[in-house]
Amino acid sequence: LLYPNLGMLANSHMGLVNAEQNGSTRNGDTVYYTKVLDRSVNPGTGSSSIYGGMTFKTNHIEGIKAGEEVFVDYGPSYFHHREKVWNTLFPSKEDYKTADDIVQEFLDGDVEEEWEEILALLVKGKYDLPVDEDEDDEEENESIAEKKKRQQRIAHALPKSTDDLELVSDIGTARYSVPDSSVSMEHLTAHGFCLDNLRRGKSSIPQAGYGAFATKNLGAESIIAPAPLVPIKRDLLYMLFDIHDEEDSDNTVKDEKTTFEAEQLLLNYCFGHPQSSLLFFPYSSSVQYINHNNVNPNAYIRWSDSDLSRKKMLEKEVDDVYTGIILEVVALRDIEVGEEITIDYGPDWTIAWSDHLQSWNIWDDDNYNDSDVDVKSPQSYIDAIMNDDKHKNDPVRTMEEQKENPYPVCVRTACFSKKSSGTWKSSTFIGEYMRFCNIIDRIYNKGNYWYTVKTFQIEDEDDFDPEANEVELIPHEAVFFVPDEYCGDIHLLHSFRQEIGVPAGLYPDLWLDLKDDQVDSTLESDKDLNQKNDDETTTITCHTTAGQLSMVFRKSWSAIGYDRVVELFERGFYDDSHFFRVIPDFLTQFGISYTDDEDLKTFANTPIDDDPQLNPKVPFVEGTISFAGSGPNSRTSHLFISDTSTNEHFGTMLWETPVGSLVSNDDLIVLKKLNSDYGDSPPWGNGPEQHKIIALGKDYIEREFPKLDKILQCEIIQELVT
Repeated sequence: LLYPNLGMLANSHMGLVNAEQNGSTRNGDTVYYTKVLDRSVNPGTGSSSIYGGMTFKTNHIEGIKAGEEVFVDYGPSYFHHREKVWNTLFPSKEDYKTADDIVQEFLDGDVEEEWEEILALLVKGKYDLPVDEDEDDEEENESIAEKKKRQQRIAHALPKSTDDLELVSDIGTARYSVPDSSVSMEHLTAHGFCLDNLRRGKSSIPQAGYGAFATKNLGAESIIAPAPLVPIKRDLLYMLFDIHDEEDSDNTVKDEKTTFEAEQLLLNYCFGHPQSSLLFFPYSSSVQYINHNNVNPNAYIRWSDSDLSRKKMLEKEVDDVYTGIILEVVALRDIEVGEEITIDYGPDWTIAWSDHLQSWNIWDDDNYNDSDVDVKSPQSYIDAIMNDDKHKNDPVRTMEEQKENPYPVCVRTACFSKKSSGTWKSSTFIGEYMRFCNIIDRIYNKGNYWYTVKTFQIEDEDDFDPEANEVELIPHEAVFFVPDEYCGDIHLLHSFRQEIGVPAGLYPDLWLDLKDDQVDSTLESDKDLNQKNDDETTTITCHTTAGQLSMVFRKSWSAIGYDRVVELFERGFYDDSHFFRVIPDFLTQFGISYTDDEDLKTFANTPIDDDPQLNPKVPFVEGTISFAGSGPNSRTSHLFISDTSTNEHFGTMLWETPVGSLVSNDDLIVLKKLNSDYGDSPPWGNGPEQHKIIALGKDYIEREFPKLDKILQCEIIQELVT
């Protein structure tokens, strides 16, 4: 097994493939589909890839030598389709083998032709090739054009002179074609990057899925990992276009307008700048798992100064930038082994996530591409079957049986089969050979189920015949369940999409090519979910005994409540006050001040009118902030923060109108750290009684409930009108 996961780093050379992807089987340890979040309760569902379980292993008996480049198999069609574009030839594995045989025959004196003559005959397609018995039938079926092309590829694999034939005989034509594919450890130490500083693991951040963790102690300012980048134009990630006429006030058509309803998931893994059309996807090991922390990140990104990085890209126009520039993830401080690595994704990402938390509602029928889809992910059913010892060996139903007893909507059967017809032949369980299949028949023999299936075409399968696509005797372990096309969590409409923001000044001015009227990339679908686009917001950061807690308040949600809460924070009302009611998985309440300012007390205790209920309502999720009240028009200064994803408890009363939310996942972590030993007030718990806090003040809390956390001081970070 190769560690860490290669991601996209591994190149391909058809003659030097030394690694392959691990696939998944019913009983195997590797996971092809990785369940991350529960779509029925988690707003982060659909915002991360489910294909995170793929690993790589060596496919050579002797393994891979130190200093040897790792190559995986892209498939012959990947190269052969590019020969015209790149004006070159790409020999296959078999071509290199034939080239090796030609070299050896020439050195052994078994051929009459001179070396230059051999090359000339190959280019013309007229050389009498050495042929293995197994290849006889294949060569007989080759057309004249195919034979010529094959011989030209073999010629391309051979050295152009006899000077190095002894060396070629020793190392092979494939290795000779890329002399830098094997280097010394000294060279790697001087010029390479360390790739094993990170590993994938379950993130400690709520709703984040997986994260990247340090595999060793890392010193401050040390390079954690490189991130070589692939440039991507932003508009290539737009999906679900709507083209319509835009009309003037007199209903005459003014212009044709195109809007888009969604963006591809890839956006979440890209670095970008709101004023640039240029995005960058990082493709080195485990970097994609690094999560956001805007309060206390332990790493940051910068451009690499390595000679491996094509730094000239920084001087090019957007349309001229190509692959090769490298970012580095660098430690801000000393990092201990096992610590999760985080960076600051930037303010745009933080605000976008906060907006998503408030607009997300999994129960909205519009959130599905198919109204029949169950609220539970098809992956939930698949996980239950594949991981349940009682059921994973149950026979898979045939298509006829499914007429009476169908599988859930969006669940399909798939098979590992290299062949699309005939009798199944044992093959490696890798993703390349995974295809949809329909079960036609089933037998039980020698303690196992064997299936006859109708296969579906896989990518680049040129010889697939839809009239002859039946495979027999596929074993039970090669048949499994997968989500149907466009039914997985990543295809949920309104899933969170936002690029990772780069620090100010990182993008050169040449790349800031979007005009002001192009910068707002808000999706049309998200605009529908946000009740008001012109929104006044205020961000507050409070330093507490449990950590820093940031909140954003929105006037469009609760105009009257917004004015009250912002003024209370501006006047320091909540400073030095306790979180007096902390009930895990329900709510946290605060808002009784110990201030001596009588005017401020009078202002805070004067009730305000209820805000009108919005239609649709702003839903309560984890981190939603609302005034607490006791009846109509009873709101004063008490606030509570929802600590549950189940919103049925809140928002049923007129006075419970969301006024804001926590800013990020880091704030949710702090919220859950608040001491909850005392629970609710009597008789439901052992916490403080509110009337005693008001009457007896801070002494009562600190004497009777010394473990309770409190707000130390709050400050206004940002006020915006958008």
